[in-house]
Amino acid sequence: MLFSKLTTPTLFLAALSTASPLPAHTQSLPACPTTFTTSTAGIPAHEIASLFSSTTVPLHPSAAADIEHIRATVALYGIALDGKNWPMLEQVFTSDVRANYSAVGVMEGIEAIQTTLEASLEPVGFTQHQFSTTVIQLCRDETVDAATGEHGGAAPGKTAAVSIAYTTTAHFPVGPDGAMLPTLDAAAVLTGYVMYQDVWVKEEVDEGAEWRIRKRNTITMVSLNLHHWTVEEAQD
Repeated sequence: MLFSKLTTPTLFLAALSTASPLPAHTQSLPACPTTFTTSTAGIPAHEIASLFSSTTVPLHPSAAADIEHIRATVALYGIALDGKNWPMLEQVFTSDVRANYSAVGVMEGIEAIQTTLEASLEPVGFTQHQFSTTVIQLCRDETVDAATGEHGGAAPGKTAAVSIAYTTTAHFPVGPDGAMLPTLDAAAVLTGYVMYQDVWVKEEVDEGAEWRIRKRNTITMVSLNLHHWTVEEAQD
C-alpha cells in the first residue's frame, strides 16, 4: 500500500526533483547518442561498452539528483511487476512510450504496456526482479524525427538521459492453492537475464518534474529452463 501511493519512487526524491525544464548543467552535457534515440530493436551488447566509455556527470547538485531519481525509477519498475501493481507503471513510463520487448512484441503507449505485462505475468505465481549493473548518462536531446521534423522526446537541447540496466528475473511456480511451493524444483523456476536500454525525458507534473521512460528496447541475454516456460515469459 505504501508504494502504490507514492507520487515519486521515494519520498526524499520528491524534494530533490526540480521543476525547471532546463537545468543549469544542460549546456555542459553531451548530445544523446543517436544509436539510443533512433534504434527500434536495441543495441547489441558488444556495442554498449563503447557508448558508455566516456560517461560524464556534471558537477552540479541537480545532476546528481536527476541520476538518483532515474535509478530509483528503474527499481520502481521491478517493484511494480513483482507486486502486480499495473497502475504504478504510470510512474515509470510516459503516456506515449514505445517499448520493444522482443518476442513479447512492440507496445505503443502506457496502456499497451500495462495490458501486455499484466496478461504475461498474472498467470505466473511470483516473480523477483533483481537489478544489478546500471549506467545512466544525462544528455541533451537533439534528435529530430526525419518524417515530421519534430523532436523525439524533449524540446531541442533539453535535458534527457539514456541508460542501461541489467536484471535477473526469477519466475516461480505456485501450488494448486496459489501459494508458493515450500520446496522448489530448480528446474521449475525460469530465470531470465535481460538488459533494458532506455531513453528518458523529464515530464512536468503537479509536484514539479519527474523522469519517465519514453523509449525502451529489451535485449534478452539468456533464459534458463525454457522447456518449462515460454520465451515470452522470460522477457518481462
